[in-house]
Amino acid sequence: MGADGIVGVDLLRSQRVQFDFEKQTMSIVPSAMPDFGYEPGTIVVRAKRKNGRLVVTDAIANGERLTVVLDTGSQVSVGNQALRRRLLGGDSLIDVDKSVVLESVTGQKVVGDYMMVREMTIGGIGLTNLAVVFSDVHTFKQLGLDKKPALLLGMNAIRAFKRVSIDFANKKFRVVLPERSEVDVRLASRDGS
Repeated sequence: MGADGIVGVDLLRSQRVQFDFEKQTMSIVPSAMPDFGYEPGTIVVRAKRKNGRLVVTDAIANGERLTVVLDTGSQVSVGNQALRRRLLGGDSLIDVDKSVVLESVTGQKVVGDYMMVREMTIGGIGLTNLAVVFSDVHTFKQLGLDKKPALLLGMNAIRAFKRVSIDFANKKFRVVLPERSEVDVRLASRDGS
């Protein structure tokens, strides 16, 4: 995009973005370099690449299947209206009755509804009480995800981990679970519980 501090996904094709939230560092390294070593609480989730972004299709929110797009450029996770419709009813969403305005890096403003999703599983990673803004932002249409349940997993979820590695070339999302976090994260069992 040519703006200071913005790295487009097109530049990350053969790279790995690494976050170490304990040391408060972020680095971009070639995917060929060794990833951080294994330690207890490490989970690796396989992804697909679509339009340069990593997409995880092995995801469930409150029993409903969805597609998750890793989005380090977003401060908050954003769900589309198709996901919201699927989760409405029962106690799947905690409605905090709050509208918010999101602003893109290009200055475009979008209004959305701020809510909490009770439970979400992405690969083997479980998240509880995840803050999500529901809005049909352009990215969903761009990726062909505007009609089916989808979520842009933003930094509010990603920073809940101890360390994160997003490997674009090898299509892997690797996390190390923290001992404690503001967002409840855990190793999820394969049956969704």
